[in-house]
Amino acid sequence: AFYYDYELRCCFTKNEEERGLCCLFFFFQAEDGIRDAQESRGLGDVYKRQADLGAGFPSELVQGRPEFGPAVLALKVLLWQHDCGKTWTGGIGSFKLYVMVARTLTGEHRGKPGLLLKDVLMQWGSKFDWEKHNAIRYQQHEARFDHAFDIWRCVDTLQEARRNLEAGGLSAMINHSKLIAARTTTTPKRPKSNPPPVRPPIVEASEAVEAAKAQGNNAFTSKRFAAAWSHYSVALELAQRSGLARELCATLYSNRSGAANELGAVELAVSDAERCVQLDPGWAKGYTRLGAALMSSRQTKRALEAYEEALARDKENPLIKSALRHARSKALSIGQKQEAATVVDWVEAKTKGNAAFGKQRYSEAAGMYTLALEGKVGSTAEQAKLFSNRSAAMLGMGADKLAIADARKCVQLAEDWPKGYSRLGAALLSAGQWEESVDAYQEGLELDPKNQALTQGLQQAVAKSQE
Repeated sequence: AFYYDYELRCCFTKNEEERGLCCLFFFFQAEDGIRDAQESRGLGDVYKRQADLGAGFPSELVQGRPEFGPAVLALKVLLWQHDCGKTWTGGIGSFKLYVMVARTLTGEHRGKPGLLLKDVLMQWGSKFDWEKHNAIRYQQHEARFDHAFDIWRCVDTLQEARRNLEAGGLSAMINHSKLIAARTTTTPKRPKSNPPPVRPPIVEASEAVEAAKAQGNNAFTSKRFAAAWSHYSVALELAQRSGLARELCATLYSNRSGAANELGAVELAVSDAERCVQLDPGWAKGYTRLGAALMSSRQTKRALEAYEEALARDKENPLIKSALRHARSKALSIGQKQEAATVVDWVEAKTKGNAAFGKQRYSEAAGMYTLALEGKVGSTAEQAKLFSNRSAAMLGMGADKLAIADARKCVQLAEDWPKGYSRLGAALLSAGQWEESVDAYQEGLELDPKNQALTQGLQQAVAKSQE
């Protein structure tokens, strides 16, 4: 994608409006040819694999409408530059982008990718009412935007791109430095009165949050910690989207921290507990949650500090006093040498985790992978493998959202490892997020077009997305 800046200097004039897109398209096809010796069908391995699968979309558009591919590619570069091109970061993934462009496509665009690009930017950057609609449909294909939590930034990016395209052509539209400068000087402020895309009434939202919280509490009491974590996550998402009280959100973070801690996902437990005390710094229980999570992650010094903060807020609480005594005793027994990531034999822990996983003892496996992650892991690649393994263990336990979180961490650490995308696709598929799963499998297939696990996963995800 870095090739374009040197080559694209044309503006969208009557005689040259297609030259820039064709040039950009040429480089993509050349790179595609390096990855796959087969002849390119127009927009990379993703299109090839979908055509091979018989998915029917967007292969028929690539073959029948040559302007579709170049316009999509320019938009993918634009979204990539602004970190808006991944569904799991709240942006617009490939499937959603295909549907948006297909909905815009008319007979007037035939053979004119430049005109199609302009109309796409106008339609989805200015005309479409994102506040009232959270789905776009093309024939039998529906792209839902429930999980695109950063959609307003995507819309702002499309608006800026249209202004830059009209002012200076394609090279101005996809020039990163120019777009950043334009964002800070010319982008109008969005009115404060504009609500987010989906904002349920406060009363209904409060009732829904309390219902999900109660389900989480029941599951936690029954020691069904994966189910509890999922219910608390649902309650948190509703509470945050609806602008409910910070104290309620703090309670939900505290509860979810406890569930994550019981599951052995100590990093998530610590993160949730830290968020809890940020939201409600005067609540003693938030610090006890933080202390418990830090003890599980072997950060005894920080755990002692958290328990002392809790006791300062509730001086007569016997449970806090007991937890503090236990933490002090533990600190004395392990001494000064052992801190957050010390002498843990991560290789041995990983081996034990693999053995437990092979026997379908997923909770034990997740705990061992967590222990391994606390050690001095040899490399980033090994860390990615441990997150991948723990994602699979969480999926085996039915903790879909924890599995998604670990798979995302794996992909962040090893962007060029196809198996990470396979883990992410499987977790998203299990969670019912079909379109995001399709995007994850497609990302993996761009790295390894012949990978059977990715191919089979994509087939399942495509089938689910079309039901």
